[in-house]
Amino acid sequence: MKKTCIIFLSIFSFLLINSLCKKLTDDFSPHMLTPPATPDSPWATTPIPENLEELIAQEYVYLGKGKQAYVFLSKNGEHVFKLFKPAPIRFQASFFGKPLQFSLSKLPFIKSLWVDFSSPHYKEIQNREWRSYVNAITILPEETKVEYLHLAATKFLQKKLRIYDKIGILHTIDLDSTSFLIQKRADLFYPKLLELVKKNEEEKAKTLLKNFLSFYLHLIDKNIVNPTTVEANIGCLDLEIVQIDVGRLLTPQDLSLSYAKVPLSQIHKSTSHLKKWLLRNNAIKLHEYFIQLENEMVKSHESINSEI
Repeated sequence: MKKTCIIFLSIFSFLLINSLCKKLTDDFSPHMLTPPATPDSPWATTPIPENLEELIAQEYVYLGKGKQAYVFLSKNGEHVFKLFKPAPIRFQASFFGKPLQFSLSKLPFIKSLWVDFSSPHYKEIQNREWRSYVNAITILPEETKVEYLHLAATKFLQKKLRIYDKIGILHTIDLDSTSFLIQKRADLFYPKLLELVKKNEEEKAKTLLKNFLSFYLHLIDKNIVNPTTVEANIGCLDLEIVQIDVGRLLTPQDLSLSYAKVPLSQIHKSTSHLKKWLLRNNAIKLHEYFIQLENEMVKSHESINSEI
């Protein structure tokens, strides 16, 4: 009995320490990142900006993480450097006839044991994400502010970037053998809107809302399927809308969907979260303004499209 208790406590202590370490570091490890493609792959064709040397000359400090990347902020605060995470390890089971997915990513050493970067399943997920990154810089560079995308191994960068993780530990990243992107830093949309609401800057708030609506109508024109409704993935530079999350910028063709053109009705899905946010923050007048504006702009868009 005593031996069983010792074993149980040892396992529990190990899991607790592992969980604490992951929380402190956000589970970041430079040894468990998505590797780049080979130099002869189709992913080696993204453009090189004139200011590349400036972008990779500075140090970057940890800012946060999303589902697809760890994000680091440049020392001058103007750019973000994103390192791609391995796709989450999920298993599917059936529960009363309904498919359920569950993740094992929080278990110790699970990435080392289960992530197979060469498997067809992993390649399918990775290719979809990378296609989105390429769309961001080739189709939507102004809308996403992506400045440089590096998906395939190279030899010309010859640079080891200095980055600091969440707890301040310095890491050096060999850029030639790393997949990454660099993007202009943008403020988060919802905190910016909330600031305008609290300051009663109604005209600026209305302009921001109009730009938001115009932006997502523009993405429909660009044939992008459901880019995001998550508030942390939408940003702005002053009152200009920026798509911070560039991992879901895919066309119907990229997703092998049955339809070739994104329907205009998608706009209601793109704006549903914002409408709820306005009500939740008691911005009733702005909510009414936004609904009226959406109806007007959608009708105008329908009229223009019917004439083409």
